[in-house]
Amino acid sequence: MIYRVELDVPVRRLRCPVCGLTRERIDWLPGRSSVTTTLRQWVERLVTLLPIRHVADLVDLHWHTVKTIDEQRLQRDLPAPDPAVGCQCAIDHGVSAQGPAQDPMVC
Repeated sequence: MIYRVELDVPVRRLRCPVCGLTRERIDWLPGRSSVTTTLRQWVERLVTLLPIRHVADLVDLHWHTVKTIDEQRLQRDLPAPDPAVGCQCAIDHGVSAQGPAQDPMVC
């Protein structure tokens, strides 16, 4: 049996003398996200094991939401590419029905 829980959390609007109008910060609900921190962490772990579509069906989220969570995880966890190394390309010497390929570049 599947249970879906929706929380109606009142969030107060505050008038800050420095920032102006702002919303109360809730630790377990990041920003304007409708996904709690715990659900986000669970999705991040599942995406490393299952395809995005399967995770989306499992947690009952839209696949685009799961993909966005995964992209943010990858940007956070993977190091930025080193521009000094450059592109590590290979040449594909494949043969097609028309004859040998003209050395297409594969990056």
